[in-house]
Amino acid sequence: MHAPVIDHGLTVDPHATVAQLSAALATLPPDAYVAEHFGDVEVTLVFREPPEKADS
Repeated sequence: MHAPVIDHGLTVDPHATVAQLSAALATLPPDAYVAEHFGDVEVTLVFREPPEKADS
């Protein structure tokens, strides 16, 4: 059985400050990684949580 994929989307407004971006990133799990990105001026980053490791 596979663990469910959990994605988090973050859209960055072109007028966002570093403080706003930092605050938004701080809400994401620390082990999430960038899986995809979309956009040009207004960018959307998709972060994915790694699947949980199966207990042996």
